[in-house]
Amino acid sequence: SQANGGTAKTSSLNSPGDFTIEAVSAGTIVPLSIVGSISARDPDLGGKPGGDDVPAAEKAENKKAASETTGKWGLGISGDFAGAFVDDQTYAYLNDLGSVVGSPSVGGEFNTLEISSSNETILNPVAGQAVISLAGGNEKSLAGIAGSAAVAEVTADVQALLENATIQTFALELEALNDKKIGTCAAGLQVATPKGADLQIAGSVVVNEITNITTANISNVQATDDIGEISLTALSMDEIWGAAGTAAVTWDRRSLKEGEEGLDAKTVVGVGMSAVWNQVENTTTAEVTQSTITQSDGQVTIAAEDFTDSRVLSAGVDVAVPAGMSIEIGGMWATNLLYPTTTAQIADGSVINSNSENTEPLLVTAVLAPVLQSFAGYFSLDIGKPLSEKEAQLGIGVGAAVVVTRLGDEDGSSATLAQINGSTVDRTGAVTVQAHTGALGEETEQFVPDQEEAAVLNEGQNVHTL
Repeated sequence: SQANGGTAKTSSLNSPGDFTIEAVSAGTIVPLSIVGSISARDPDLGGKPGGDDVPAAEKAENKKAASETTGKWGLGISGDFAGAFVDDQTYAYLNDLGSVVGSPSVGGEFNTLEISSSNETILNPVAGQAVISLAGGNEKSLAGIAGSAAVAEVTADVQALLENATIQTFALELEALNDKKIGTCAAGLQVATPKGADLQIAGSVVVNEITNITTANISNVQATDDIGEISLTALSMDEIWGAAGTAAVTWDRRSLKEGEEGLDAKTVVGVGMSAVWNQVENTTTAEVTQSTITQSDGQVTIAAEDFTDSRVLSAGVDVAVPAGMSIEIGGMWATNLLYPTTTAQIADGSVINSNSENTEPLLVTAVLAPVLQSFAGYFSLDIGKPLSEKEAQLGIGVGAAVVVTRLGDEDGSSATLAQINGSTVDRTGAVTVQAHTGALGEETEQFVPDQEEAAVLNEGQNVHTL
């Protein structure tokens, strides 16, 4: 309950059972862009009328004319773009200066005040293009230029908040979850069958820029009468992948047999480039601040966990069957950046256990265990013309692949922090404050509440590496 402008109301709420506030952002967004161009000469026409009503002798004459036609050049151009730009705010909150009262606990069983917020959006921009250039007659040169780009720019603010209220006879459960599936793809295909010099240029670009704010917060709350188990969880577990690729195939249609005239060997040049950029900025926070909580039963868990899975792939293939000199140049770039800030804390407040028989633990834990996988590769294949009777020409292939993977800002602002600061904690059971960055294994299960979910996210593998 909150008035316009963010000012807390004053009211009294009584619940005989569980009390749930839930906000969910979900849906599927698939921007799709596919284009292509085909440039070719009809070998049956030679620039003259044709069709089924044309006599066979005239068709043969037209076909001969087409094969003897000389053009200066042929050009095919293709380009496309697919983009998704999303700005989500998903808030579940109780902001009330009054009181929220549940039913008295029976045998240690409490009704639950649950506040949960999640973003489970599926986002898949896809861009694809193709250029097909088929030479006819004796064109002196062909050129194909193709470009494809796909972009996803997402801001997801997910918050579960309990503020300013007085709570009685409830167990408290707050969860904020970013669990999006974002996959972006751009691909290009070029096919050319020249009869002269040939130039093919192909490029694909993928950009994913993701900003996540994931917050579970209890602030300025008085919970002093028969409070049960307390759980605050902020969980970032997006799956983000980007893939860009190019493929070019060039086949010189001439045999260049001895005795043929006007068919001097020409140069075939293929240039392929692709780049993928994944940049993820996560702020994951679970905290109890400026609050007084007196608990009679149950565990206290305050957990901020980042299990982000980010994967990038940049690849290119160039295949040439030239009758002359061949030059293939490829450059692939893959960048994978994760800038996380993960915080779990109790600050400027108190958490008191009023029941000496309650030996359940208090756990404050911050965990950073992401998966970052990056690949860039280029492959070129040059095959001498099988039917050529000319001497073999020079073939040159140059390829470069670059991978950049970074965890954390260069300025050191990224941090994984668990703390109890300026607060009073009184427990009969154990108090554990744990900040962990690294791989997950059997020894981490005791302080990583959602380790099982992380394992499922990564196909049953619970080993996470930096």
